[in-house]
Amino acid sequence: MKKLVEIIEKPITGEWGEEDLTGEGIQVLRTANFTNEGVINYKNVVTRKVDISKVKHKLLKNGDIIIEKSGGSPSQPVGRAVFFEGKENSVLFNNFTSVLRVRKPYECSNKYLFYFLLKGYRDGVTTRFQNKTTGIANLKLERFINELEIPLPPLDIQKKIAATLDSAMELINLRKKRPEELDNLIKSTFYDMFGDPVMNANEWEQKTLREVSQRISDGPFGSNLKSEHYSDSGVRVIRLQNIGVSEFLNSNKAFISVAHYETLKKYTCLPGDLLIGTLGEPNLRACILPEHVEKAINKADCVHFVPDGGKVNAHFVCGYLNQPATLVLAEGSIHGQTRTRISMSQVATLPIFIPPLELQNRFADFVLAVEAQKSEVKKSIEESQLLFDSLMSEYFE
Repeated sequence: MKKLVEIIEKPITGEWGEEDLTGEGIQVLRTANFTNEGVINYKNVVTRKVDISKVKHKLLKNGDIIIEKSGGSPSQPVGRAVFFEGKENSVLFNNFTSVLRVRKPYECSNKYLFYFLLKGYRDGVTTRFQNKTTGIANLKLERFINELEIPLPPLDIQKKIAATLDSAMELINLRKKRPEELDNLIKSTFYDMFGDPVMNANEWEQKTLREVSQRISDGPFGSNLKSEHYSDSGVRVIRLQNIGVSEFLNSNKAFISVAHYETLKKYTCLPGDLLIGTLGEPNLRACILPEHVEKAINKADCVHFVPDGGKVNAHFVCGYLNQPATLVLAEGSIHGQTRTRISMSQVATLPIFIPPLELQNRFADFVLAVEAQKSEVKKSIEESQLLFDSLMSEYFE
């Protein structure tokens, strides 16, 4: 066993620099680019004006471990670590993070150390080294590196462990790409069957969403649904966090008591009904309430749509709303700066073309078949994750 302080060089503090108005500055990684899997998300990497001549030694090198010093949330402790594998000497990291760089690579594998830190974070080790100021959690980094002990088997064993975990992680990441590919297949199939929502090349009849609905409404506002109305169990409340693009996101569960539900029955959503997110991006994202949610109510920013079955199929409407081209039809209605939104009344007046119902039903059958595949893929992802977790426990406990 060795202390972390014996394994790494002195931690390197990040840089933030000045605002870059030209877009020609250097890329700076933030904790927003961290994932809980230890992988860097390169979407929305900011650029900043930094005098490289003064901070050249801080440019990231392959094998660097970046650790989060400040941030977190009540449900996510501070102390996440990510592993840098990219173009060397071209990327910096911000001042809410530090870099841990292995001092003697011939004694300690940097990837082995990363996986040890990842396992420790998942087990809550970093919570012992954090404090909170003004709502932000801070990692006591000096104490963390001075007290944390690392088991160090021979280097060849470390590398074998890291390689095995790399393979397991790669399998997870490959399988995680499959649902996105299937979602894209649904979008492309919609386009092939029905064409562009804006062009309407088939010259189908057009109506508004209200005209093809049995019901279209938003959820309760104000005093009808406050924080004190929520409970640990009861009837589900559908929030924006639950509405993905063609996918109901079952995390972030919220409930109201059965007694309070009785006062809000008119907002009831049932399996098969369509839910439309109207706040944040992408606007008009839509999904169908799944069978396992027996009944629910929707919050104010979630539009509840019940199709007129004689005119439209819910899966067709869902596919229509999730087409990128459909946003063009709503451009004049979307407003807001910090978070864009579209009102329920504007959603209700959105135009939609009406293909033959038989063709819509064929599309729905295709979607259900793809969703069945997605369900199998999700099971395989869970199995891969269990394998990875068991390997981590075998190697580091």
